[in-house]
Amino acid sequence: NYINALYSDRNGGLWIGSPSQIYYLKDGRFSYFPASGADVTAFLEDKDGNLWIGSEKGVNIRRDGKDINILQESNGLVNNDVHLLTKTKDGAIWIGTIGGLSRYKDGVFTSWTTQQGLSNNYIRDLLEDKEGNIWLATYGGGLNLLQ
Repeated sequence: NYINALYSDRNGGLWIGSPSQIYYLKDGRFSYFPASGADVTAFLEDKDGNLWIGSEKGVNIRRDGKDINILQESNGLVNNDVHLLTKTKDGAIWIGTIGGLSRYKDGVFTSWTTQQGLSNNYIRDLLEDKEGNIWLATYGGGLNLLQ
């Protein structure tokens, strides 16, 4: 089986994303949930305890096991094929896709692609350094610094 994503939540549980299932391991017990035909590639828990689940269909935001919001191109996400979810000190959620980068804060998207100066649209990783600079690892485009 393929495992695409791992995430340790604030309750000590481990979320595991695969092409067809979402698994949750806590206290030695596995639970599983259908991934609704999505290839789960990323997880993130926000400050309110909501679980963000990234896939090639966008981002599902779940509370208590129920979807409360879905982020997709149709409502501002730069691209639906999500491969990275991370948060920065300012509370923003960053969503890396194969089509660019989106920052989501207070219900508003800001996005970057090669049209805004990225060397490549396929975002593989993101790091906020101690000065608050945002560094991006891209697939085929090397390192980028957002300014």
